[in-house]
Amino acid sequence: MSGQLEPAGLKAHLKDCSPGSATPSPEHRLFKPPPSNPNTAMNSHPACSPTKLPKQLRICCALLLPALFSAALGARVSPRLPHIVSPYTEETLQFFSLSGSAYFPNNLETVQVAAQTHILKKQTRTTYIDLQKYSLETVPSQLAQDIEFATLLVSTVDQIVPTRTSPAILGKILRAFGTICADTLELHSMDIVGPNNITNSIQRMVQFFSRYQEPENTAPAPKCILKIKKLNIFGSTVAAINWLLARMDLSLSRIELVLNGEFRLDNLNLLDGFNSAGIDRLEIFGLVRVNSLDCKLFLEGPLPDILLLHSDYILTPTVSNQIIQNMFSKSWAVLCISIQLWEKLMVPTEHPKHFNVKLLRIYVPWYDRTTLVQNIPFSPMGDNLVAGESLMISFFCYQEWITSQNIVRALEWVSKYFRGLKTLSVGDLPTLPQLRVFASTKQFEIITNPSLTSITISGVECSAYQKKKEAILCFSFEAWALYRAGKLGTELAQTHTDLSVLSDLQQSLFLAPGPTHLNEPVCVVCMGMLEDLRETDPNAEVCILDHPEHRLCSGCLDGVCSIRDEDTGEGITFIRCPVCRGEHSLPISKHKIQKNDQGSFGITVARPLGFLTFPCTNIEELLRNV
Repeated sequence: MSGQLEPAGLKAHLKDCSPGSATPSPEHRLFKPPPSNPNTAMNSHPACSPTKLPKQLRICCALLLPALFSAALGARVSPRLPHIVSPYTEETLQFFSLSGSAYFPNNLETVQVAAQTHILKKQTRTTYIDLQKYSLETVPSQLAQDIEFATLLVSTVDQIVPTRTSPAILGKILRAFGTICADTLELHSMDIVGPNNITNSIQRMVQFFSRYQEPENTAPAPKCILKIKKLNIFGSTVAAINWLLARMDLSLSRIELVLNGEFRLDNLNLLDGFNSAGIDRLEIFGLVRVNSLDCKLFLEGPLPDILLLHSDYILTPTVSNQIIQNMFSKSWAVLCISIQLWEKLMVPTEHPKHFNVKLLRIYVPWYDRTTLVQNIPFSPMGDNLVAGESLMISFFCYQEWITSQNIVRALEWVSKYFRGLKTLSVGDLPTLPQLRVFASTKQFEIITNPSLTSITISGVECSAYQKKKEAILCFSFEAWALYRAGKLGTELAQTHTDLSVLSDLQQSLFLAPGPTHLNEPVCVVCMGMLEDLRETDPNAEVCILDHPEHRLCSGCLDGVCSIRDEDTGEGITFIRCPVCRGEHSLPISKHKIQKNDQGSFGITVARPLGFLTFPCTNIEELLRNV
């Protein structure tokens, strides 16, 4: 037909106008943009003018080009919507709501747009999936994509012990997600294979025989892609973890990995199954047994910057020379291991080695009752040295077994093998009254670590590097009456009292006149007047903290010092001035101003703290005397 192109004719026409056409027709030459010299080009390369194209093709181009231009422009400037437009919105909302209840709803955050409900891309609350509340029928085949969870928690009803989990239901949930995007993904209390050996045996038997029944070209099921920052797996069996890893793809994620459960392992090959883009932080809690640290992560690296291996049991795994070398080559941000494992790393060798770690925590795990506490090992490390900023030595054995001798041994050990420390904590749990008394009456100096600014023993600051603890002034009622009258300084001068033991501020109190407002309360806490307090307790004292107006009666001061921490129930380590909120470490040292046996006023100076320096020239003698 005239003026129309049949499909075959159209193909031929386009072929003739294509760059690959060997013999273009006279009507349809190769269409090229004009070169820099139009006259020469027109003479040597006749072009196929757009005006010579068939009429219908010109119309199609005229209609399509503006549409393509608009689409390209829209793709560049259209804003990213904060919500998700998906045909699976209703199914997704219903799926997550099943994990909630009337008291604890589990609804996704949504927004209304043009009378329609849409799921917000960023979910700011923790979202739950309770596996026990689903069946194959209630799990949709597809969920809305691109939801970004803050925390997605997948669990069974009992989050304490592993609970039998249906692999069919969990597998369908993973397939419905396709991709999980979350800051934190938590998996709780899963036991995929079963709780006993009989089930495990049956499972292995089925897997063995099924190999001969599967078609050779069966394509593996697609994995659920994880785009996450942190993965926590709590209270799940090793079999369940392996089952999950076979169905998850972590290759796009650098993660912080936390495993917590009663693990009995021959080695740490379990870690290699995660196959992530990298592990920046690794925490393993609850190890019951591990025979070796061998795994691809520890043997080949790269090692995480933060590593915590924690167990209540005494573990002595085999550590290969390659792993030891890799751990020495790493500059650690944080490392937490048992003292037994630390000794394996630091065994003396012919050539001294230096270990670099910013924050190191070495813990003493649970000990049998038959084990003597004196056997807590702080073994020699030869010429090996550790460079770090912060060291914590924690005791998780029976706290009552820890003695001042253990503390002294630990400090001596630190002084020999550690350098560059800024903070040191020994027995960080403030649960031992006898150790708190020991620490409160001592000051410690480690001369091999002059950069130390803090030493705490059982929560009590006792570093000689700290500002010298200034004792407070405590006045008997008679001495306070003289002070108010401005006569106490003269009285002390007549008895040749040495005021040099006092701070400059305290000495200035006796040179200045007494308070002008004599009717002010003596105590800022109970607001008691001098005469009233004298009748109540003649032996009470007036205690000045930071300033003459910042004062308490001795009864209120004792009450403040005996307050216990609301969270731990333990005694506090410092008090704050009720007026200026300045800190005063406990126990409070007191310079008492009162009458002596001769009837004249004097100062009873607070007893100075004991001073211990490490390394000690005679450690055995020191151990006998502390």
